[in-house]
Amino acid sequence: MTTKQYLAPIVVITLLILIPLIFVAPNVYSATEHPAGVVEQPEFLQGPSNKFILIILDGVGTDVMLDDEMMPELNSRLSEYSVLRVTTGPLTLSATCVKEMMTGVPNDPVDGLNNFDLNHPGGVDPWLLAAESPQHDVIMIGSYVMGNMYDAESSLDFIYTFKGHSDYYEGDDETYDLVVSINENNSHNTIAAHFSGPDKVGHTWGIDSVEYAEKMIDIDKKIVQLVDILGDDWNIIITADHGMTESGTHGSAEQVTRDVRALIKGPDIKPQTSQDAHQRDISALTAALIHQPFPVQLNGQIPLDILVYDDSQKAAIEQWNWQAAQQRYAFFNGGDVVTSNDEINWELVSDETKFDSNSNTLPALLTWVVGVLFCLYFFRPQMAVGRMFALEVVTFVTFVSILVYSQNRLDFSAMIPRGLGAACAVYLASTALSQYIRNEHKSQDSKPIISILLSPIVIPYLIGLCFMLTLDVSKSVVIGTMVWVVTYPLYKFQFSNNSTAKVQFSEGFYWIMAIACLTFSGIRLWFMLIPMFFFAVKSFKDYRRTMISLSDNIQTIILSLLLFISIIFVNNRITGFHVMNRLLRMGWPVDIISTILLSLLILAAIYLSNMIAKQTNDLPSIARYGGFTILCYLSLVFESSNYDRLIILALTIAYVYAIKTTFASEKSSQGQQVLKFVVASHIMVIWGVWAAIVVLLMLPCVTVMLSKFSVQSMTPDIGLTSPKMFVAMALTPWMIWILWWTLLGQVNGVQTCVEGICPHPRELDLGRVQVRGGYFGDRVNPNLYWMITMISMP
Repeated sequence: MTTKQYLAPIVVITLLILIPLIFVAPNVYSATEHPAGVVEQPEFLQGPSNKFILIILDGVGTDVMLDDEMMPELNSRLSEYSVLRVTTGPLTLSATCVKEMMTGVPNDPVDGLNNFDLNHPGGVDPWLLAAESPQHDVIMIGSYVMGNMYDAESSLDFIYTFKGHSDYYEGDDETYDLVVSINENNSHNTIAAHFSGPDKVGHTWGIDSVEYAEKMIDIDKKIVQLVDILGDDWNIIITADHGMTESGTHGSAEQVTRDVRALIKGPDIKPQTSQDAHQRDISALTAALIHQPFPVQLNGQIPLDILVYDDSQKAAIEQWNWQAAQQRYAFFNGGDVVTSNDEINWELVSDETKFDSNSNTLPALLTWVVGVLFCLYFFRPQMAVGRMFALEVVTFVTFVSILVYSQNRLDFSAMIPRGLGAACAVYLASTALSQYIRNEHKSQDSKPIISILLSPIVIPYLIGLCFMLTLDVSKSVVIGTMVWVVTYPLYKFQFSNNSTAKVQFSEGFYWIMAIACLTFSGIRLWFMLIPMFFFAVKSFKDYRRTMISLSDNIQTIILSLLLFISIIFVNNRITGFHVMNRLLRMGWPVDIISTILLSLLILAAIYLSNMIAKQTNDLPSIARYGGFTILCYLSLVFESSNYDRLIILALTIAYVYAIKTTFASEKSSQGQQVLKFVVASHIMVIWGVWAAIVVLLMLPCVTVMLSKFSVQSMTPDIGLTSPKMFVAMALTPWMIWILWWTLLGQVNGVQTCVEGICPHPRELDLGRVQVRGGYFGDRVNPNLYWMITMISMP
């Protein structure tokens, strides 16, 4: 290609980036504007209210709060409370959950990025209104979560009791003492108290640990004692911001992290009642209990069933709530009237929390149209001619239209684009990798079947068959694509490439289809592991057939095993547990037996990794690398800040030496070996022993894939006529990356759903990130940014 030929795609790609950057990104990353104003409360709620306290137990989900062993004293008194079965929003981070709970304002997508510095959304909420009222003295006690939203408000008091991420008891003890003192001195009558200790203990040891059980027993006693001390003239809400997984993580939309309870008692509450609620409904209930006007921006529904008021009063409260809902609906829908004030129907405003801007549709559509036209223009010389060209154009345009429409109709089915994304990933990886495998087609009779299975057109056939059986579009697409992700790579690697197919698509067609798949936002990278597994198995057969060295065979065997467990053992919504995540959590020593066992596993991994790389048993090298790695491993045993800092110094020196040696031409291979063990040691002190074992085994094994690619090296005559080679090289970093994160337990595979088996809604689950490594170098009170740096640096 000439310089002018390169200029056209650069200009078009820049344009395609600028369109969404200018017109879409501001809508995604900006905060939603909310309606102003309040609706005055009914007359019988305009007088002085009873005292009120909101107690937030950080990270204490339903399973823990209602566990007789975790919180025995509180559960023994459940008959004194009403219970709200609360569902949080999908962003199960502390700040985002507390924001919705206290303000009633729905989160924006950008709020997840601002979790550690999430400000008040603006406007008013029940707490701010109470702070301005002469009848209330408001105080908040807790962490940065409430502090970021309310500390700047001069009309209320805020006391910071967050003592750091490794403070498990001191901050909670201070919070308890402050509430007791406030009650004794009668200094405030409206309190929000945040106990953050359970969340920190869960992050460090997991919720199934002894440490977590001990912490919950302590919290249980504190909460029950507080309730007794406060007495019967307080309306008390005891709830949690979010739940936690077994490993002590949250942030994802896992149901276990979204299920919490709100135990409520007081003079305005009817005990032994229950009701379903959203977390924002707690803010609506707060407005009613502290007798404040209802903010129009508050998107919540007061749970009437738990209140002691009579039917006429409850009707007045619901009407009050409904008036605010109507005004909010009108604000977001151009002033349209929902219904008359006398006809309350909450279903009519159930979609008002969907803030997807219609203004995003046109720029997105324009981007796709420009992209499609450019692809057809640029790759026209590599495409077929005549009727075959028309077929390729129709197929491509139809395929892109289906992808775009599926993403635009997530309200119809969220599973369809996930299934299509899985099929895209498998199509790309299978077609690209299969060219490097020696395929043997043995049966002439099976050619028609092979022709269908090798072509992307198989998806409509599978979907059509499923639709005839189920009469359900979503089920048909998902079932069809889930069958495709297994059958397509199986036949692609088992039989010869498209030479047996009746319909021969051009290289240009593969280019444009690859571009469509790679740019599809619903693509599910985890499914690339399936064709990678077939690739590894077939490579092993090739090595055996050609009598390649033992180390190459071992590499392919280990790579096949790593891919196998990454495919089978990450489907926790089917099996009930996530094996990879459990292996990661087991990578920290807890007693003398685990300390010895883990050290032996490290040494075994070092031995195997060194043997694969050098094809010999190099005992001096094993001794050097093993000694250094064990010294780093001891930081997990000692948990000493001073020792950690010595290891940081040692790792820094080792990195400098490894990088310097790598760039020395005569010692390049030695430097790469050293760098591998330094990286493994670094990852071990942050992510545990299993992560180090993954590095030691995976890095030398992926060279099988890279060596295959190097056989067909780039030559001057290779250009747009060799798309599969380019796509294979482009996919390689992604395939290695997704394998790496899968083995570290951060990726989810498939799950059961209404459609049958479907992709997990959250492929890369950042809620599973282990924050324990953030304490490396500062075991007492690490700075937040230090923790982020430590966790992310490896």
